[in-house]
Amino acid sequence: MQAVCCREWGPPDVLRLENVARRELAPSEVRIRVHAAGVNFADSLMVGGTYQVKPPFPFTPGLEAAGEVVEVGRAVDGVRIGQRVLAVLRNGGGYAEEILVNAAAVVSIPGPMDFVTAAAFPVAYGTSHFALTQRGHLQANETLLVLGAAGGVGLTAVEIGKILGARVIAAAGGPEKLAIARISVIGVVWGAQAERDPVLTSSYLSELLSWWEAGKLKPVIAKVFPLARASDALTALLSRQYAGKIVLET
Repeated sequence: MQAVCCREWGPPDVLRLENVARRELAPSEVRIRVHAAGVNFADSLMVGGTYQVKPPFPFTPGLEAAGEVVEVGRAVDGVRIGQRVLAVLRNGGGYAEEILVNAAAVVSIPGPMDFVTAAAFPVAYGTSHFALTQRGHLQANETLLVLGAAGGVGLTAVEIGKILGARVIAAAGGPEKLAIARISVIGVVWGAQAERDPVLTSSYLSELLSWWEAGKLKPVIAKVFPLARASDALTALLSRQYAGKIVLET
């Protein structure tokens, strides 16, 4: 299969699309044929060697992906072949044609949701939801200030703040970005939480997906790149010229 590989710390242009061997499936894992992968700022930190997680070389970045289950481990219950799912990948791996993930970390996606939207969903919405409900304990009628409100996480914080009944003030770099966006400061490392308790994280994501089905959440996709242009996608993200999420398609 093909995967985007990082063999040295550096800027996005150190990434290369390579042919890699398929790993054997563990009993508790599922194999997902990736159709799309979200691009996040943390991916650039991982490639640059400044992220909390530093995988051994060579590694594949990508903290979120969506696709179809093509194989399940013998100990897996509740996930079936052919199921459309999204997954959170604390240690990366999403920039690939296939990923292996613990079955507890996958969440079924609604029928009407396309893979690009699904791939843009878990990190941004999961981070905002966790920050506002579990760390900030945001209550109805409180005021939420969202800085960088036109970014991937900022847009989701605006939406979730409104759903929770807060008065939301959005701040962004210029009127064009504010038009798209249309918080107390708290440090959050959502990826670590997702790794510690994938079952709880999956339940939060399921709730967020139900809000999407109800029309309460509307992810903004800024640009879609093919997998082979992963370095360009990360460069585009770092340029801060795009409002919303950038996604890779395989």
